[in-house]
Amino acid sequence: MSNGFMWMLIVCGTIQTAMLVALIVYLSFVFATRRWLQTTGTVITSRVVSRTTREHGANSDLTNTPLVQYEYQVNGKTIRGDRIMIGGGKSETELERVLGKYPLGAKVIVYYNPADPQQAVLERFSARTLCGCGVLMLFPFGVPLVAIGIYNLTADWVSAAWTAAPYAVCFGGVGLAILGYALILIVMAVRASTWPTTRGRIDSAGVDTITSLDADSSDRFKPSITYVYEVNGRKYRGGRVTVAIPLSSNISWLSRRTLAKYPVGTLVDVHYNPKYPSESVLHPWTAGHAVRLLIAAGFLVLAWALAVPQ
Repeated sequence: MSNGFMWMLIVCGTIQTAMLVALIVYLSFVFATRRWLQTTGTVITSRVVSRTTREHGANSDLTNTPLVQYEYQVNGKTIRGDRIMIGGGKSETELERVLGKYPLGAKVIVYYNPADPQQAVLERFSARTLCGCGVLMLFPFGVPLVAIGIYNLTADWVSAAWTAAPYAVCFGGVGLAILGYALILIVMAVRASTWPTTRGRIDSAGVDTITSLDADSSDRFKPSITYVYEVNGRKYRGGRVTVAIPLSSNISWLSRRTLAKYPVGTLVDVHYNPKYPSESVLHPWTAGHAVRLLIAAGFLVLAWALAVPQ
C-alpha cells in the first residue's frame, strides 16, 4: 500500500469520524425531543424572508427562507417560538412545504422542553433529514474512491498522451473543462426556459466591492441586482439575472454597464420554478452560452492540431 493511499485513508477517516460525532450529537438532540411534552399553539407569522449573506463586504448569496412564528402557553405563560425542528425547517428547499403546512392562524401541536419551555419545536423528527445525513456520511470515502478508480482506468492513457504531446493534453483538458461547464449551463437554461413567468420589479441595483485581503491586489467589483415578484400570493426576492454565476472584475465600469440595463423600479419578466417558486432567473438564455461553446471549441481544435503529427 502506497504512502499516498495510506494518507488518503487517514484524512478520509478523520473526516468520517468528525462527521460521525456530529451526527451522533445531532441525533441525541433529535431523540431528546421525543421526551418533550406537547401543547397546542397558534401560528402568528407565516411568510417568506429574504436573507443576503456577505463575504468580504460583498453580496455573495440571496436566499428565500420560511419564517413561521407561533404562540403557545405553558403553566399560564404565553411563549413565542419559531423553530420548526432541530436543525431543519428553515432552508430554501423546505420553504413551500413549511409555509403550506403552517399557514397564518393555523392551530398546531407544539413540543416543548419541560425543563425549559422556551425550547420548542413543531416537528420532532424528519426522515428526510436523517437520509441526508446518511448520504453525507458516504462522501469522505465515496468521492476519493471514485477518483482513484477513474485515475486507475485512465492513468496509462494520460501518461502516454502527456509524453507524446503535453501541450495537447493541457489545452484539451482546459477545453473539456470549459465545455463541461458550458453544457451544464445549457441544461440549466433549457430547464429555466420552460418555467412559467410572472411580472416582477427591480428592487435594488448596485455595485458590490470585494475587498482584497492581499495588499498587492486591487479590489474587485460585481453587479448586484435584486428583484421582487409574487407567486400564489407570496412575495419572493431574487438575485439571479442569468443562470451563470456572476463574475467579479477589476474594472468597475463593466458592473455599472450591467446596472444601466436594470434601473430600480423597472418591470421585468421573472422565470420561476413552479415547484420551488423561490428559485428564479430573469434571462435563461444569453450570448454567453454561445461564447463558452466557441471558447471550448477553440481549445479543443488547438489541442487536436498539436496532437496530430505534422
